[in-house]
Amino acid sequence: MISSAPLTVAKRVDFESIWHAFPSPAMVFDQDNRFVAVNAAAELFLSQSAYTLRRATLASQCGEGSRLEEIVNQARKGPISLSEYGVEFNWFGREPALVDLQAAQLFDAPGHVLLIIQPRSVAQSMNRSLSSRNSARSLSGLSAMLAHEI
Repeated sequence: MISSAPLTVAKRVDFESIWHAFPSPAMVFDQDNRFVAVNAAAELFLSQSAYTLRRATLASQCGEGSRLEEIVNQARKGPISLSEYGVEFNWFGREPALVDLQAAQLFDAPGHVLLIIQPRSVAQSMNRSLSSRNSARSLSGLSAMLAHEI
């Protein structure tokens, strides 16, 4: 039998454990786009420690005026979260990668933004590449057929 009783204060949730167990890279930026917090998945994905990142700004890691910086700044201005798909992720010391991004303002901490990165899988990247190739083949086939008819 499953209990339907709500969680009580005695069963406190350890949010720090949840933060570090969260499988997607997640980070929080302050109003100056300095790293405030990064989870374990972000440390792994960015190949940098939380200690190193907390001494850096977003611009110092991905370039001034980057799409990541634009999204974080946009999220800071609005009351709703933002999602952007298929963003080219450029990070100093890493090969560019295709990612999906979600950003939301933290209302408990004015000016702070949570950014979650969803790396695209290798399979998705390959699928996109194959789709592009198939489209090119279809276009070239159509051109050949049209040339033959003319």
